[in-house]
Amino acid sequence: MLRNQKNISSTKKFEYPKSLFSGPKDSKIYLIFVAISLILLFYAIMEIKPVVVNSTDFLGLTSHLTLAYWIGFLILIFGSISLYLDKQYQNTLIYIIFLLVIGLYLFGLPIFAEENAWFAWSYHPAGGVQNILESKYIDTNSANLLSYNSWPATHLISAFIISIGNVSLGSLIKYMPLFWIIALIYFTYAAGKIFNFSPNQSFLLSFIILTSFILFLYYYGPPSIAYLFFVMIFICLNDICINRKNRLYIPLILLISALVVTHLLTSLVVIVVIFIMYLIERRLRTLMLFSITVFFSWYYFFAPRIIKLIIDNFSKLITIGNPVEFAGTSTIFQISKMLSHTYLGIYIILVILITLNMFYNKSLLNNKKSINCIVWLIGIGSFLLVKYGGEIDDRLYIYSIIPAATYIILNISNRNKILIGIMVIFAFLHIPAHYDSESINMIYTTELYGSKFFALRVEPGNEHPIFVNYVFGPLLDYYHPLPFYERGGISAYVSGIYNPSNASLEESTYIIYSKQTNNFLLYVFGYDSIKLWLESDNTSKLIYTNGYYEIYKHLMW
Repeated sequence: MLRNQKNISSTKKFEYPKSLFSGPKDSKIYLIFVAISLILLFYAIMEIKPVVVNSTDFLGLTSHLTLAYWIGFLILIFGSISLYLDKQYQNTLIYIIFLLVIGLYLFGLPIFAEENAWFAWSYHPAGGVQNILESKYIDTNSANLLSYNSWPATHLISAFIISIGNVSLGSLIKYMPLFWIIALIYFTYAAGKIFNFSPNQSFLLSFIILTSFILFLYYYGPPSIAYLFFVMIFICLNDICINRKNRLYIPLILLISALVVTHLLTSLVVIVVIFIMYLIERRLRTLMLFSITVFFSWYYFFAPRIIKLIIDNFSKLITIGNPVEFAGTSTIFQISKMLSHTYLGIYIILVILITLNMFYNKSLLNNKKSINCIVWLIGIGSFLLVKYGGEIDDRLYIYSIIPAATYIILNISNRNKILIGIMVIFAFLHIPAHYDSESINMIYTTELYGSKFFALRVEPGNEHPIFVNYVFGPLLDYYHPLPFYERGGISAYVSGIYNPSNASLEESTYIIYSKQTNNFLLYVFGYDSIKLWLESDNTSKLIYTNGYYEIYKHLMW
């Protein structure tokens, strides 16, 4: 009798560890996996630091990764699969540690292996906080700083961190993606708890979302901050609808309010989802009305220029004629396009098959959790008819992976072979899909030096408009948020993601040509139109060069 009680007690302790080392002795192997992987990661980073990626490098940054990186990554993925399958040892702390190291492997390379903050759009509009710190207020009516009208929350967050934490703006935009990764891991793991997932299922949810996030939208800027708000709103709204509890109602209201002043598109997506959810859950009427009121009140009273722009461009925003245009919009890079569509295809196939099976078994209408996920996917998918910048498909993809991954785990949690297959495919496709375009995403030091010279030293006249042809315009704005408007009331043309024609180059007052520009044009279009034009042009004068960054001015000006 006593012996049996002792065995029962021992079994309970085995299944429900109270601390990191309270599980079975063999469970310590997971910590060994993590330690070895972490050591190999930073050893691999030291081997390639500072890395410089060119457009000719096969698979971008992937070709620079050493054997140490791949061995550590293999150990980590093997350990993750073992940890997921281990039903006896379910320790939240171990899961979080594993996810943090996975996050470092997938997203930490630009942070630690490159000299400067990653991605040109990290520098602006985030760089606009310099005006706030100097003037001590935000001019929401400024015609020149449109970002103040759309996303002042980003500037306020930046100003708070810089002022309170005594952090430089350069360090903020370089290292904030690290904290973004930590936050995403925590929130996605918490989302699993809302859906009553077991600890290992919550781990799987975070793992799939991390390895699916292959796009650039984790840089420090309004979209990435808004994405964290989006995930938190996903948690709060589903807790209210699934668990029938109002414990997160006030946080949800605050999050929606914060999101409205952070990012326009993400706010619209959430409002559409809430509206569709209201059609099913009438008790969400107050929340729906509140969300719509806050959104239109903000943009009508405090940012009227945004409403005017939306109205003026309404016909351009709706693309009913070709609703599947997303397949070839911004993901124009051949390998990245193919791999990103592989992720998308896997999600679409699984979601469709699961839904058809549930319809066949007549179980969908009784599955509240699955219906909620489908509502989110429908709300997000409705924006395929909208043009929002050049990356609407990218944004909708990252919005949809959270409800899609949740939906998949909800309905095939007993199909371990399929789930392990997804883990392996997503993990090993992530690196080439994510870093194939690194030659145009990393920022050279020479690019910053040249942009600083142009923004602060070039003094254009004010007798005519100034047209500047430069792909990476945010770098100019970083050093001088009003480089063109403050000095003579002049206007600017910046090419952006665009292959300039000879006509546009001939109309440009200044042409900025750099190693980074060359990488961009070769990677995206396969040829360098600016270099070809400069070689045949005799009307431009070189006024600055640092060897990798050249500024030309048309002699006619």
